Amino acid sequence: MNITMAREEMFQVLQDAWDATQWPADMFASKPVLLYQGRDKVAPPAPDTPYTHIYRRSAYGEQAAFGDGRKTPYQDRGTLWILCFGPQSSGKGLEIAEFQGMIAKNAYRRPNEGECVWYRNARIVDAGLRDGLEQINVLVDYEYHETR
Repeated sequence: MNITMAREEMFQVLQDAWDATQWPADMFASKPVLLYQGRDKVAPPAPDTPYTHIYRRSAYGEQAAFGDGRKTPYQDRGTLWILCFGPQSSGKGLEIAEFQGMIAKNAYRRPNEGECVWYRNARIVDAGLRDGLEQINVLVDYEYHETR
C-alpha cells in the first residue's frame, strides 16, 4: 500500500456509504454533493445546497520494524477530516449536517474487512455556523503500512 492507494481506499469507504444511504426526502431533494481532496474545487456547490468535503491529513510516518535487508515496513498515521454542511436557509441546516455526519461516522465504525487501512476513533465534532451553513465535522484516525 502507498499513499495514493490508501487515500483512494479511505475515500471509497465514504462513497460506498453515501451510495447505500436512503436520503430522507424531507431534508434532501437529492443525494448531497460529496467533494474529494485533490479532485474537486473546495467551495459550496450553491448556498442552499447541502454538501460534504473529505480530505486526509497525515500526522507521521515511522519505520515499524527492522527490515530483512530487502524490505522495510513503515507505518503511516493521520486523520480523515469530513466536513458536513447544511444550509441554514432550509430551516433544517443542523439536522442536514448531522445526518451527513452520522453517515460518515458510521461508515468508518465497522469491521475493516479486506481493507488495508485501519480506522479508529470516528467521532463527530460540532463546528457551528459558517457563511450561512451549519457545519459538523467528522474526524477519523487512520493507519496503514507500507513496505519498501
